Amino acid sequence: MAGQMKMKIKSTWEYFYWLYWQYQLITCGYLLDPWEKIILHSFTISVLVMMSYTAYTYALHICLILKFFLYLPGNEPESDVYIMK
Repeated sequence: MAGQMKMKIKSTWEYFYWLYWQYQLITCGYLLDPWEKIILHSFTISVLVMMSYTAYTYALHICLILKFFLYLPGNEPESDVYIMK
């Protein structure tokens, strides 16, 4: 049991290591000086944080806008339309 847990932790650690190296290869970060790496990582993290914040903050607004354009007058679903008898 303990051996399986160690293998899972090891494989998870190797996966994160692989992801880090993919990031390094895509951004050519392995070619940069240490001070340039700090600037690159700071910029990347700040962009990811801003994207996360925007997605969280404006998700409701985007849903409301989509509902507005999907259900223009005359296109309402039948359950929302009042039927007079």
